[in-house]
Amino acid sequence: MISVIISGHGDFPIALKESSGMIFGEENHLIAVPFLKGEGIQTLQEKYHQTLQDIPNENEVLFLVDIFGGTPYNAAASFITKDQRMDMAAGINLPILL
Repeated sequence: MISVIISGHGDFPIALKESSGMIFGEENHLIAVPFLKGEGIQTLQEKYHQTLQDIPNENEVLFLVDIFGGTPYNAAASFITKDQRMDMAAGINLPILL
């Protein structure tokens, strides 16, 4: 199974998850992790770490982030470079997610 972590600036990832839920229904393996105003990369890495703790070890993980080179991208890069079961794509939007 593949778990998908959506991340981006502000409430964008939460809105994407809610919008996809309206169209396809709730998905247990889709997780929104927002990067909020005033947070730094370490805070976001801690959020990712906590989120990854809840994902079964046998699952692959795909990070879908909003901006290539942005903080959500850079924070996720620190995880995917250490774990072959993880990957990332940047430029997420609702049509791509669906």
